Amino acid sequence: MAKKSAVILTSYIENDFPMEEQIRPDDLLICADGGWDIAVRHGLSPDVIIGDLDSVTTELPQVIQIIPFDPVKDFTDLQLALDHAKDQGAVSVKVWGGIGGRLDHTVANIQLLEKYSQVFCDLTIEDGANKAMIIPPGKEEGFTADAKEGWYFSLFSLSPKCEGVTIKGAKYEITDCTLTRDFPLGVSNEFAQEKAAISYDSGTLLFIMSKK
Repeated sequence: MAKKSAVILTSYIENDFPMEEQIRPDDLLICADGGWDIAVRHGLSPDVIIGDLDSVTTELPQVIQIIPFDPVKDFTDLQLALDHAKDQGAVSVKVWGGIGGRLDHTVANIQLLEKYSQVFCDLTIEDGANKAMIIPPGKEEGFTADAKEGWYFSLFSLSPKCEGVTIKGAKYEITDCTLTRDFPLGVSNEFAQEKAAISYDSGTLLFIMSKK
């Protein structure tokens, strides 16, 4: 039976968090390359290890499926892991790590977040100190973010512009505003209530929560 939710461990997780407590028995656990090192550190047993394995420093297991790739390839290890999750029928995916290390990899992973948000019903990238996701457009349902003590939230337009952006329940509220890709107006907002409601009409809107 296909597992409907997947967790992908990447090679870089700077901020350790109790991930072992957040793994559910029915999650498909995928290690993207050096994510295997992270799994070993946290006592996790993945379903599969996938990638070119050039970042792995811990001895590879004999009893876990390994899908190796040539290092000379067009796809990053995270993209290979996302494709594997899709092929296994996952509809909800959490990517742990992949941000805050090398800038080029962080940018690449934000691009993958945008691409695969159209594939999965729910897709997030988080590392214990940051969490990122694409908010779907639409004013009727909108998006609600739960406040967390000591955290900021930010909005960025990945498309040339996002129109009709409305934020309620925040320190800085806007109504039917246009956010553009070349002006970071939505950075470092704060919660004013237990929840912040965010909606917009068109474009591609990136939502990020970060620890202060």
